[in-house]
Amino acid sequence: MMERAYTSLGPPLNAQEISEHLAFLPNELPHEYIAFLLTTNGARPRPADWIGDERTGTFSIKCLFGVTRPRGFSNLSDHYASCLAKGIPDFVSIASEDSGNFVLMSLRDDDYGSIHYWDYCADYALDTAETVIRIADSFTDFVHGLVEWSPDD
Repeated sequence: MMERAYTSLGPPLNAQEISEHLAFLPNELPHEYIAFLLTTNGARPRPADWIGDERTGTFSIKCLFGVTRPRGFSNLSDHYASCLAKGIPDFVSIASEDSGNFVLMSLRDDDYGSIHYWDYCADYALDTAETVIRIADSFTDFVHGLVEWSPDD
């Protein structure tokens, strides 16, 4: 298995601080994602490339959002507000990719914790629900699906 590396973007927080910062969410985040936040509080992952299908294409993760807002980066609450504004309240944006789209985590009962690609840039032309595409069953599956990719591959 490929080794994972994360460049942390924010100061470490404990479980109580994370819980207090995320009290605005309608449901708790999955334990695996809380564990990630406890060690990184947002990060740049390596490897960072997702090999998608014809709907998502291949994309590169710019950052995985943390709880607090490090200089020059967004956080979970900033992007949850975007999800609310776009009519998808059962999702929280957990990452951004280089072309301006987002990776979402579901907070719905029927697919809780699953990971989705949000083609935010295409959103102006389509119903938002049409631009949210499931790509992984869990955060762990998502990060284990990240690879190093080059156009020559």
